[in-house]
Formats: sequence, structure tokens, C-alpha cells
Amino acid sequence: MYKKLILLIIFLFLLLVCCDKQGSQNKLAPNSENNLPFAKSLQNALNIATKIGNGKGISASVIIPNKGSWTGASGISHENTPVSPDMLFNIASVGKHFLATLVLKLCEEGVLRLDDPLHKWLPDYPNIDNRITVHQLLNHTSGIFDFVEHPKSPYRIPFNSIEFEKPLSHSTILREMISEPYFQPGKGWHYSTTNSILLHIIVEKATQSSVTQLVQERFIEPLGLSHTVILDEKITSVPSNFKVAHPWYDVDRNGTLDDINSKPKTWSATFPPLMIFSSAEDLSKWSQALYSGKVISENSLDQMLTFHRPTPGEPSTGYGLGTQEMKYGGIEMWGHLGSHYGYLTAMLYAPEHSASISLLINESNFMFINLAFFTIWLVLQFYLSTFLFIMVTISIISFIIMFLLWPLQLTISLFRFRKSIKSILENKDRKKALVMKSTAFISAILVLISVILYFPYTMNAETPLSWAEGNLFVKVILLLSYLSASLSVFMIVLTVSAWKRACWSLLGRVHFTAITIALLVMIRFLITWNILF
Repeated sequence: MYKKLILLIIFLFLLLVCCDKQGSQNKLAPNSENNLPFAKSLQNALNIATKIGNGKGISASVIIPNKGSWTGASGISHENTPVSPDMLFNIASVGKHFLATLVLKLCEEGVLRLDDPLHKWLPDYPNIDNRITVHQLLNHTSGIFDFVEHPKSPYRIPFNSIEFEKPLSHSTILREMISEPYFQPGKGWHYSTTNSILLHIIVEKATQSSVTQLVQERFIEPLGLSHTVILDEKITSVPSNFKVAHPWYDVDRNGTLDDINSKPKTWSATFPPLMIFSSAEDLSKWSQALYSGKVISENSLDQMLTFHRPTPGEPSTGYGLGTQEMKYGGIEMWGHLGSHYGYLTAMLYAPEHSASISLLINESNFMFINLAFFTIWLVLQFYLSTFLFIMVTISIISFIIMFLLWPLQLTISLFRFRKSIKSILENKDRKKALVMKSTAFISAILVLISVILYFPYTMNAETPLSWAEGNLFVKVILLLSYLSASLSVFMIVLTVSAWKRACWSLLGRVHFTAITIALLVMIRFLITWNILF
């Protein structure tokens, strides 16, 4: 992982200046304008992320009002078939975003109200409090158990045991797969797909129409989302006139991805609240229209973007009415994420730049989609926020240099410490010299501890190091780093005072302070950087 991260930094400059090369790894959308001034840099970033992340295939899109748009693809769909920008991907839970928008639209029309309780529209179900409101379903404060976590859920049984041709009805889910609630309504937050299933049923009960038809007529057709298809109990496969990126998944857990496109989609088309296949370009068009106020009223949009703060440790920093709030490098973003066997989706909108960013990959490779977003985000920051890009890049490079060279410097310091015992004892100000050496040693150890702890935590959020949801962990790292920086400044003063002629020592302390400060800047940046998944 470290080698790949280093390669990424080395290639950053190249991806911003190199010319576009045609090939299977570099596909621009034929039907899109791709008129962003830095479209080639975005495509180069996508190609580099695919190579470094060892990705199967990806499609991505960026829309920035008054600047232009870009849609590109990289990698393969299946043997000898590269991913093309017009291919459809299963957007998984991003479909809930469309459903939530539909609910808000119906509330505008007086068909529904956000404070409507379940008992107004639905019969009683086991372990579901009928006083829960539509609002609590939308922002996941209902406390209802997520059926995806139930032992009978398809996601909890071996992949080869899934009955792909068997429909999974909402009635079966609500009556057989809902365990005890996580908490009382309104007393906490927990993401639950069950909430969206209940919303689906409520909408169809209130409108006497299907959710599929409503979304198609109100959103898909008016916005010209020509590469978006909704699956349901009637349409369980994507029409043949669309190209679909083949999903890849390690079925037998042998470390090799398998093409699972031949598996029927009946089970996955019938149980989700809204199963949608779409292209990256259509998703960017959708988020651009929605968050710019062209789909729902200003009041509804304000309600959608009133975020409840989930428990620490979640990918989102907040969750509104069907919309996730995420922050990357201090920049706020809105949107939704989706995950399904063989597919990952990220649909994001950066209000600071009014920019829509969508990424779809055809495998369950979390590192790949995070890396792809990171490279695209860096390109956008370079062109839209150059100062921030320079600061972040300098911090990253400084951090990597420190990580590579610090063990060598520490070894030299310890060696000099041994060799200097005699000279310390002969020094007229022995106490000051001893304090200086001890401070240098302690400060070096503190930095090493910070680096050793922080790298595993950053590279793998699932490690035991993420105890206490990372909050206490991050505070410990910051404390160690600030203490180390303070000791470094103290060391410079002592060096000048005790060993005025020891230029190597003075330079060493200055170097130590510089890389420690670089470490602090990097940590402060990374604390606000949440990976997508």
C-alpha cells in the first residue's frame, strides 16, 4: 500500500500536465461535450487510479456550472470489452436518494406529511413502533432494525446459496426479518434499509401508483436521464438495448474475482426500495439538478439538507432526509453512497464549487473507488482551489519523506547519543547537554509512535486501532504530535545555548522541527478527510 501511495504522489504532476493518450484505459464519453478545460487531466487521474488501485473498471463524471462537464471511463467490463461511459451500473443505495426526493415532492403536493405516523398508512408489523414518523424514516432516527443484518438476509448467507431467481417481497421482510429495534424512535441514529422499504409502501399506498412509475414520470423523463433504468417485480433485468458493466465478485473467496453478470437479478430487483441501473453522467445530472433547486422547492431542499449527526465512526458526518453529508479535506459534500455485490457507487455534490461528481465501479473494491475519488478530487482542487492543493501536496510529500528518512535519522541520532556520552560528561554544562539529548530522544520516540499508530489507522479503518470510533485515538495522536513539536522548538533553543559550534546538531534540530510541523499539518488535514466507504 505504501509503495502505491508513493507512486500516486509521483504521478500527480504527470497526470496534470501529460497529454491525453487514446487506448482501452482512456475513454471519453462520445455523447458528452467533455468541455472542462482540464478534462484530459481528469481522465489521466482515472487511468492512474485504475492502475494503482488494481481496479477492474470504472466510469466517472464531473459537472461544474459555467465551466463545463466531463465523463470518462477506464478498465474493463469483461473480457476484451472495456468500460464505456454510456454503460449502466447498479447504483444500489443511491436509489434511496431518488425515493427520498419523491417523498419530499409528495409532501409539497399535500399527499404526505413529514409528521405522518406509520399507523396512518400501514398495518402493524412486529418490532416496528407504529408511531414512527415519515421524517424519522427519512433520516434514519426511527431505530427500526435493518433487515440486511438479519441471518435470513441474502447478505448474511454464502453467495452461492442465494436464490437469485426467487423474489423477496417486502411483506416477507417486514414480517420475518425485523428484530428488536436499536433504540426508541428519535433517540439515536442507525442506518436501516428497512426505513426505505416502509417509505416505498407508504408512497404506493398514498398515491395508488407504483414508485417506479412515479420516479420515471417525475424525475427520469423530465431531466432527460436517458441512461437510467429502474428494476422492479415487473422488470427484473436491464433491457437489451442498454450496455451494462459486468459485476465482479470473489464468489468462492479464493482471491480471484468472478464475473457474476450471468446471475439472475430477480432477487435484487424485488427487495430494494428502489433498484436503479444508471450511468455516471446521469447521476451527475441528477445531483446537479436536485441540489441546484430544479427538482424540489427551496423549503424541501432545506429540510433535506438539515443534517442529523450520526454516531462517530460512520462515513457520513451527517445524514439529512435521504442525503448524506461528508467532508473531504474540510470541504463539505452532499450525496449518497451505494454498495451491492460487484458494484460500488458514489454520487457527490460540492456546494462550494456547485460541482457534481459521480463514480461507479464494477467490483466491491473499496480501496479502488476511494483512490479514484482522491485522484479526481486532487485534480479539481488544483484547478479550482490551487492554494489548498499546493498546501495538501506539500504536506503529503513532506509526510512521505519523513516516513522514509526518519528511521535513518533516528539511527544516526542514537548512534551520536552513544558516542557523545563522553563529551557530555566533559561538557561544562553537563546538565543542560543531558537534558538536550534526553529531549531529542523522547521527542523522536513520540513522533515514531504517532507515525506507527497513524498509518495502520489511515490505511485500514477496520483495524482494532479504530477503537472509540477513532475519536480518542485521533486525540492521542494529536497530543503526541503537539508535544513533540513543542519539544522540537525547545531543542533548538538548547542547541544554540549549549553547543553553539555544533552546526550538525543545529541543522538536525531544524530539520526535525520542520518534518514534525509537516506531520502536524498532514494529520490536521487527514482528520477532516473521510474515505468514501
